[in-house]
Amino acid sequence: MSIRYFLALFIACLFFVVPLEAALGTPALPAQAETISSVDLSREAMEAKLGRKLKFTERIALSVVRGKAKREARKQAKNSPDGTVVDVISLVSMILGILAFVFVFFTGYAFFLAVAALVMGIVGLGRVNRDSGYRTGKGFAIAGIALGGTWLFLGALLLALVVLAFSAQ
Repeated sequence: MSIRYFLALFIACLFFVVPLEAALGTPALPAQAETISSVDLSREAMEAKLGRKLKFTERIALSVVRGKAKREARKQAKNSPDGTVVDVISLVSMILGILAFVFVFFTGYAFFLAVAALVMGIVGLGRVNRDSGYRTGKGFAIAGIALGGTWLFLGALLLALVVLAFSAQ
């Protein structure tokens, strides 16, 4: 009965990963951030532009605008302004690999999670290598493959030790 639930979860994951990837798509960059970052926001430049010294409240407002421009620039750098998208299958493979190590102590689903992490990591790595100009996430795919493969190796080693222990008696 529990294998049915896992298979249903795995199939649902496969069917929902592709629409999720399409929904995430290429991140939209706000047009306002480019206009703010293209202006020199230093105090001296503003005073030269206005032809007078800035008032205290204007200096505070300028520092707030400078902070917002810096945060927006960091956000644009995170969202990869060149239009690349993190491959969702690679990300899911890493998450499943981590969950395999977490669930090894709680349930018997760790084997299935490790197999899913390994398969999805291989698929994600192939997708990233094929569309390297558009997709990123090679590290996520490699992490999913490594975590899934490590768990499968350790599980096989543990199974062999258990079989040897019971066959020796």
